[in-house]
Amino acid sequence: MALGQRICVVTWDEQWTETKTIEKWLKPDEMVVQLARTLKVHGFTKAFDLGCGVGRHVLLLAREGYEVHASDFSKPAVQYCQEWLRREELTGIVIQKDMTEIPYPDGFFDLVIAYNVIYHTTFGGMKDLVQTVHRKLRPGGYFFVTLKSSEGWLYGQGVEIEKNTFLRPGKGVPVHFCTENEITTLFCDFHLIDKKYRCYAAKRTKKRHASWKIVLKKPSNIA
Repeated sequence: MALGQRICVVTWDEQWTETKTIEKWLKPDEMVVQLARTLKVHGFTKAFDLGCGVGRHVLLLAREGYEVHASDFSKPAVQYCQEWLRREELTGIVIQKDMTEIPYPDGFFDLVIAYNVIYHTTFGGMKDLVQTVHRKLRPGGYFFVTLKSSEGWLYGQGVEIEKNTFLRPGKGVPVHFCTENEITTLFCDFHLIDKKYRCYAAKRTKKRHASWKIVLKKPSNIA
């Protein structure tokens, strides 16, 4: 880096106070909507949104009648979510925590959602976090998770701190891009229920986006 050159790092708190950013994350993902409604019919009641952002899925789960808990690293995001719940006269417990901290008993949740969250670390960090989620789910519980693919345009952007993990310029956080083999390794203790791969070029920028949406189930017959 040249003398005097500065890198502007945008923090999570700054992102979650920008109106344009918030507006992009107010509508729940349709796959999450369908999963939440299906599981509720089958008696699922306790849900956790890990890295909830401003709360689009927290509000969804609360409206569907879940006992909903959530966490996010960003204080402004947590505050927005709490205020949104109050405006809608809905109930939910939302706390400020790092994603590695899930302060609930093992086997507590029926459903855990982690949308655009767990890949903000190294692959080893992802494995540890997936194991934590596995413990917090009851036998037969479900895990919805998204991952970035190594085939997207962001792959290779920034400083590579390990294989497939890059510290992105201006973000200050690592991003791990998964391969199919890594997905198999990550979720070896779960049953794979559904896996949707999405790859497309943005109309305006022509940049290629590639990611997975994955639904997993913790086995019911755990010794």
